[in-house]
Amino acid sequence: VDSLEVGQKYRGTVMALRDFGALVDFGCEQQGMVHISQLTRERVDNIEDYVEEGQEVDVWIQSLRDDGKISLTMV
Repeated sequence: VDSLEVGQKYRGTVMALRDFGALVDFGCEQQGMVHISQLTRERVDNIEDYVEEGQEVDVWIQSLRDDGKISLTMV
């Protein structure tokens, strides 16, 4: 986690879907979260219309929180 920087691009795998976003394994010791508003520039009503578990996706580090959580974006 110490070597992560905002803006870095990774290839990851969607591990789980939630109503509010997708958990993505991108090779870090913990998964990151892509909030539903960061999947696409369009409004997303149903997350399953855009991603599915097991899908490979390109993600960028959006923010690194003090509590260790990692926010990712796909846009």
